Amino acid sequence: MRFKLIIIVSIVVSIIGYAGTDLLLYLAFGSIELTHPRGFWLIAACLIPALVVLLGGFFIYRHTAKRRVLQALLSVVISVFIILSLFLVSVIVIRQRPQRISNRSQFNSLKLDFGFSI
Repeated sequence: MRFKLIIIVSIVVSIIGYAGTDLLLYLAFGSIELTHPRGFWLIAACLIPALVVLLGGFFIYRHTAKRRVLQALLSVVISVFIILSLFLVSVIVIRQRPQRISNRSQFNSLKLDFGFSI
């Protein structure tokens, strides 16, 4: 088996699929955060990684001599795992951002108590 080829292709395919999805969401909504599913864009965001992973599996299938199907399936499984891990990490990072105060009235309604008075 060509483990180096499988690992390298899986990592490259995962990064390309993840970056393509983020780029599509950023171009469509102006941010990477998908707050409301919107039909076509949600399906398109799911198709990009799927197509890239299948192309990576096909690449592995064509560039190996023995156990082609096993190596291609192994590459697809590793790629899907890496993509899902990247999406999970990005969701955790996006959710931990501090909330911004959008207008001045919300800022004025905040009461801060520092424990002393002037």
